[in-house]
Amino acid sequence: MPQFAYLEHEGPIPFAHRGGASDAPENTLPAFEVALDNLMTTLEFDIGITSDGVPVISHDPRILSQKCRRS
Repeated sequence: MPQFAYLEHEGPIPFAHRGGASDAPENTLPAFEVALDNLMTTLEFDIGITSDGVPVISHDPRILSQKCRRS
């Protein structure tokens, strides 16, 4: 088996950009669940670090109330 088997994949590689963002809020556990339920093999997301050192999954450098469910 090659060192990086995913590079030997024939055809397109299904992956979910920010999870299943069309079916759930992007970068959330429900979005990632939707992606996995739809047989995505790769989840793509952005990670940021808060000023107190906590990692968070977020695409934007700032939290915008317009993108929050209960703001």
